[in-house]
Amino acid sequence: MESPLIPMIKPDGQRIVGLVLATRLKESNQKYLLVVTVEAIGTIATHTDLNVWLIGGFDPPSIALDHSRPMSFLLMMYPEVRDVKELVRSVGSIDR
Repeated sequence: MESPLIPMIKPDGQRIVGLVLATRLKESNQKYLLVVTVEAIGTIATHTDLNVWLIGGFDPPSIALDHSRPMSFLLMMYPEVRDVKELVRSVGSIDR
């Protein structure tokens, strides 16, 4: 790849830029890549700027790699009112 940034078109026709990240995952000697995009969303909680996000439940490769089919995943986001240090201490680990 010449650049980790790739132009993408969403199903509604909106043009966005994706960032391609390498992974260590392989199946049938084929490498897997992760494409990350960013989109603005409206305010979910006005009482805090701290939110916890959990993402997972991706479709199997037979669906995810077939670009003619829609792909899905699970995303959970909820506002957090505790101090960041208290949150990290209670969860045990956190990505920043």
